[in-house]
Amino acid sequence: MIQQAPDRQENYRPKKSRALLLLAMALIVGIALAGLFIAALSGANSEAPQTMDNAITPTPEQPELENEAVAAVAPTASKSLPSPQEADNIVAVVNGRALTRDTAEVMHSADLAIAELLGAPAETSDLLERLINGELVWQAILRSGFDTSPARFESTYATWMQAQTAEEEDWEELLSRHDLSSEDFKDYFIRLLLIDSFVNEQAVQANQTPAQLIDTLQQRAQISFGPSASLYQGSSAVAQASPEMAEATPAPLPSPTPAMSVMQETSPFTSLLNAAEQPAVTDDDVIRGVSPGQLSPDFNLPAINAAEADTLVHADLLGQPTVLSFWTTWCPYCLRQTPILVAAASQYTDRGVRFVGINVKESQAQVEPYLAEHNIPYPIALDASGEVANRYQVRGFPTTYFLDADGRVVAQQVGALTVERLDLHLRTLLSPPK
Repeated sequence: MIQQAPDRQENYRPKKSRALLLLAMALIVGIALAGLFIAALSGANSEAPQTMDNAITPTPEQPELENEAVAAVAPTASKSLPSPQEADNIVAVVNGRALTRDTAEVMHSADLAIAELLGAPAETSDLLERLINGELVWQAILRSGFDTSPARFESTYATWMQAQTAEEEDWEELLSRHDLSSEDFKDYFIRLLLIDSFVNEQAVQANQTPAQLIDTLQQRAQISFGPSASLYQGSSAVAQASPEMAEATPAPLPSPTPAMSVMQETSPFTSLLNAAEQPAVTDDDVIRGVSPGQLSPDFNLPAINAAEADTLVHADLLGQPTVLSFWTTWCPYCLRQTPILVAAASQYTDRGVRFVGINVKESQAQVEPYLAEHNIPYPIALDASGEVANRYQVRGFPTTYFLDADGRVVAQQVGALTVERLDLHLRTLLSPPK
């Protein structure tokens, strides 16, 4: 159950030497605000996480598995979707591994617990991004054969604990208020240190920054958003909503630049937090971006299924409100969303709404059979390089933007649209401005 962090409690204010204080706070803030993204709390050992029975099969472009640890987390050969019960609990599927609400809730609880310890507000708006980045790094760790023994960081954890002045029972009480045990927190802490150590080591070897390394992992990954993704998109208020409320209320867009404190800026984890951020695109004197009210980024792409031309440009979207969806043929939640968009197109096109799909990093030969099978009536553009998806800050599929008649962003949906949510967005698009 998600809780809000209470006001600062004096029991948890460090009182030892200033050196230990700074060490403790730097570690805590780094963990809380930039490292809270590992795939699971359970176990800081080298055991590989279990996979779902109906995990999604990767495409041939996915890297070969390199060792037994990776094989243990490899997707199965099944192409079927998870059961409805499992599917509704999924936040994202990363290279065939499903990340669930339980995992996201653990991270959120850790955010709140550490914020309470510091007497600082918890920053949770980018939890979805951190969740996925952490899973990408952990998969890379398992592929590499990197030493994941927790013993490497036992002394670091012990030093950190010694810097805390709270009584043991007080510390346990704080964690329990956020549904965490001290064992869970220790496992979590050490796993984060493993991730940070790996990222920095690999970045040096590759002559890259940690941010570039994370971006490389994202570019090579297959990421699709599950039904629960929108619960963790944007502010923590969304995460507190019940599934029923989330279906009825569109999630707000996250801030394009997370709030940064001085301590965050000096944290070794900061580059990981911001690794996937993209600057707004500038067109002459026009600032384009994906925040509500901004003019959506420009593009010029080859198109299929288009009635009038074999290309689709941003100017073609102007004059009508538009539903612009980024998708792939391999994404299971795109498959779930497709008939909903097709049905809505038949209902809303005559009411002045344009529907456009942008397929990412697939060929026309891969896409055309899908269009025929699902009777998709609206134009599909081909973003073979993924450049346009990057401009629109698409981190997984499906991601859908709702644009007004001037091409400005009204809303964004991460994950598959339901009939109810799509109708709500479309009513907003068709409502006259106040």
